[in-house]
Amino acid sequence: MLQIIFFSFQIIALVILASSLSLLTRNKVLRVLLMLIISLYSSIEIISVLLTGKFIDYRFYFHMRLDSLKSFGFQFVNYYLLYFVFVLLTLIFAYFTANRIDKIFNNKYTSVVIVSVLVAFLFLPAGGFSEKYYLYKVLTSKEETFRDALQSLGIANEQYVSPDEVEAQKGKNIIVISLESLEKGFLKHSAFEKITPNLRRLNEIWTSYDMPEGPGGDWTAAAIYNLLVGMPAFFHGQGNATFQGTTDVRLTGLGHILKRSGYRSRYLIGNAKFAGISNLLSSYKIQTVSEKNSIGEYPKVLWGLHDYDLFQEAKAQIDELSNEKDEPFALFMSTINTHFPNGILDERVRQFVAPGKNDLELSIAAVDFFIGDFIAYLERKGLLDNTAVYILPDHLLMGYNQDFHPHLDENKRQLYLITNVNSNVLKKKTTEDVYQIELPRLIVEGVGIKTNAKFLFDFINDKDVLGFLEKNKFKLASLNHASQEKEDYNSSITINAHEKYFTVSSELKSFSFPFKSHVDSYTYDVTFSKDMVFLEDKEVKPGLAYDIEQDDIDYKRLHLIIELKSNSISRVYLGNKNNIGTYKKGKEIQFSKEDISNIVELNLKSHNLVSKEGVGADEYAKDAKRFIAHAGGQIDGNNYTNSLEALNLSYQKGFRLFELDIITTSDNIYVAAHDWEHWARVTGYDGPLPPTRQFFLEQKVFGKYTPMDIDSINRWFHDHQDATLVTDKIDTPLDFSAKFVDKSRLMMELFTWSAVREGKMAGIKSAMPTGSLVENIKNIGPFLQKMGVTDVAVSFNILSKKEVVRGLLESGINLFAFHINKDSRADEDYIVCKQRNLIYGMYADTWDFNPPLACSEAREL
Repeated sequence: MLQIIFFSFQIIALVILASSLSLLTRNKVLRVLLMLIISLYSSIEIISVLLTGKFIDYRFYFHMRLDSLKSFGFQFVNYYLLYFVFVLLTLIFAYFTANRIDKIFNNKYTSVVIVSVLVAFLFLPAGGFSEKYYLYKVLTSKEETFRDALQSLGIANEQYVSPDEVEAQKGKNIIVISLESLEKGFLKHSAFEKITPNLRRLNEIWTSYDMPEGPGGDWTAAAIYNLLVGMPAFFHGQGNATFQGTTDVRLTGLGHILKRSGYRSRYLIGNAKFAGISNLLSSYKIQTVSEKNSIGEYPKVLWGLHDYDLFQEAKAQIDELSNEKDEPFALFMSTINTHFPNGILDERVRQFVAPGKNDLELSIAAVDFFIGDFIAYLERKGLLDNTAVYILPDHLLMGYNQDFHPHLDENKRQLYLITNVNSNVLKKKTTEDVYQIELPRLIVEGVGIKTNAKFLFDFINDKDVLGFLEKNKFKLASLNHASQEKEDYNSSITINAHEKYFTVSSELKSFSFPFKSHVDSYTYDVTFSKDMVFLEDKEVKPGLAYDIEQDDIDYKRLHLIIELKSNSISRVYLGNKNNIGTYKKGKEIQFSKEDISNIVELNLKSHNLVSKEGVGADEYAKDAKRFIAHAGGQIDGNNYTNSLEALNLSYQKGFRLFELDIITTSDNIYVAAHDWEHWARVTGYDGPLPPTRQFFLEQKVFGKYTPMDIDSINRWFHDHQDATLVTDKIDTPLDFSAKFVDKSRLMMELFTWSAVREGKMAGIKSAMPTGSLVENIKNIGPFLQKMGVTDVAVSFNILSKKEVVRGLLESGINLFAFHINKDSRADEDYIVCKQRNLIYGMYADTWDFNPPLACSEAREL
C-alpha cells in the first residue's frame, strides 16, 4: 500500500511539475505542447508501474522493442487502451493545475520554487527521475578492458578463472526447469491450492529455498543470464541487441564447466532468437533446441512452443541423451504459457486440468500438471537417483491481475528454488535465502562437479547481496560489456575461389569452405545482424536459400548467400531477403565498406524492396549504359537545349545514351525541343506556334546553340554508331521509328499502353512505359514481363511506392529515373551512392565518368 501511495504522489508531482514549468512561458502553444509531452511521458510511467511494479527502468527499457510487441503484444491490448486514457486524463489535470497555480501565485518565482521542490521529490530513491538517472548510468557506463572491469569490482585478476583456464570433473545429470512467472505465492497461498498441487508437494518433500528477485534478474532473458553466468543482466544495449551476435565471452559460465567436464548440454526454449538467447547459449557452449530443430513436430505458434510441447520434447531429448550412460547430460528448459498478464492458453490443456477462472489460471494448472507428469516420467526411467533436478521461476508475475495479485501481495513476493539435492550437499540451510546469481554455483555443487571455476557470488563479501548488486550495477554493466565478443563485418567482405575451397574473409576473420566435387550445385548462407554482426553460417538447399524467415523481417537480418556450381562461385548475394540486397559475380568478389554501409542503411530504413543484381558505386559511376544525357545534356550551365552542341559535349564526357524531347512542327516534321512555349522563350521567337521546320532551324537556342530536326538527328546518330537515342514526349513509335536511322538504337518513353504495344511491334530497342502507367497496376512485374518490356522511365519519387518498385525489381525490370535534382530532390551522387541497387539508371544533366567519388558526402534526402 505504501508503495502505491508513493507511486501515486510521484505521478502527481510529475504532472504538477509540467504545469509549473508551463507557467514560465506565456506562449499558449508552448504551454499546451509541454503539457502534452509530459502527459505522454507520465502515462508511460503509469503503464510501467502497472506492468513491472516500478517506474521506467532498465527492465522496461529492455522490453520496449518492436520484436517484443510483435511476439507478445496481443496480450497487452487493454494496456494500450489504458495508455490513451491516461494521456487524456493527465493532460486535463495538467491544464487545470496550471490555471490554478497561475491564479493562486501569479508569478514566475513561485513556479521556480515549486519546480525545485518537485524535482527533488522525483529524485528520491525509486522515484521517477532517479530511476532514469540509474538507467542512463547503466547504458553509458564506461567501457573498460575485462581485467580493469574485474578490478573495479574488487576481483583480483589472479583470483579469476577465465573460460580457457577452467578445470572440471563430471558429476550427475542436470535438469533445470525455469517456470514463467510462477512465483512463491502460488505455492503458499491457500487461494491457489487447487491449481498447484504438484509444485506444492515437491516444495514439501524436496529441498526448498526462498529466492528474492534480484536487480538485473527480473525478466526472462536476464534470469537465463543469471542462471548460466551468475551475473545480473545489465548491458549497454537494448532488447534483442544485448546478446545478438555474441560469438565468445570472457566471463566464465556454467556452460564452460559443463563442456570441460564432458556434459552434453542443451537448452530447450521456444523462439530462441528472441532477445538473442540462441547467441547467448552458443557463446556458453550450450546447444539450443527450439521449434526449428526439435525431435518432435509441434503446432507452429508465434512464441515457439506451447508448454505441452515443451515437456513432450524434453522427454524425447532425455530419451536420446540417456542412451549414453558414461556421458552425463544437462538439460535446461523454459516454459512460456503462464506469461503475464493473462497467460497464453493452449486449448489442448483442458483435457488435463479442471476448468479455471481465466486463461492464466488454466495455464498455471497445466504447467503444474506437466511438472508432476515429468517427474513421474523421470522416476519411471530410473533417472532421479543420478540426476539433480532444479525447479525455479524466472521472475515475479508482472502486470496486475485482479484474480491473483491481491493474494500474492499479502505476503513478501519472492521466487524459490526446489531441488531433489539434499541441503547438506548444497552447504546451504533451507532457512537461508539463495540468490539468482548463486544458481550456477548451487548447480555445480548439487551434482558433484569438481571445478576451479568461480562466479561473482564467490567474490561478494557483503552480507547484503542485493544491496551490493544495486550499488554496483554500473560496474557490472561495464564488466558484462567487456565480456562480450562480437564480430562485425562492416569494413569489407571478400569471397575468393581456390582450387579445392573458397574463403570468406574480412579484416576480423577468415574462414573457408571446401568445394563439394560430388554435388553439382549448393549454397552457403552466412547470416549477420542488421548491424553486420556475425550470427551463424550454414549450408542450405539451393531452392530454400532465399526463403524469407520471420527473423529476417523482425530483426532485419542480413545474409551473405554464396551460390556454388561445379566447384566455382556462381554468384553471391548480400542483403536482407525481404528488403534490399545486391548480387555480384566473379572468381574474387568484394563488397567494399561503402557497399556494406549502403545496404545496412537501406535495410534499416525498411524499404521492403528487393534489388536487382548490383554493382559497386565506382563501377556504377563509370557505366555509360546507366546515364542518359537529359535533353542532350547540360552545356554552359544550360539545361533542356536539345542542341547539337549539347550532344557533342555529352558524348565527349562519356555519355552513350542521349535523351531528346521530340515534338512536331506545323508542317509535321519531328524536331528536338522540350515544348513550344519553352522553345520560344530560349530562342526569342515571337511568331505563331508551332513554327514550320524552316523557322525552327533558323532560330538559335540561347542565341548560339544549333537546333535539330529529324534529318540532323539522323546524321548525328549515323556518325556516332555507339550512341542510343532515348525519346520523350512523342507517343507514335511506329511512325517515328520508321523515320529514325536505326531502330535497334532507339529507346522510347511511351505514355499509353497502346503506344507501348506499338513500340514492341516496331522492334525498337526498348519500349519504356512511363511511371504513371505502371504505378496503379497490380502484379505489374509479371504484366510487363508478358509484354516483353525490360525498362521503365519513372520519377525518382516512385521509391515511395514500395510494392510497385518491389514488383518491378523482382521481375527484372530496369528503372530509369528522372526528376533528379528537381525541386531539391536527390542529385546524381545520391543515386549512385545510396540508391543504385534500386535505380538501374538515370536521366542526368551532367556526369563525370571518372570521378573521385565521395559517397560519404552524398547529399541526403
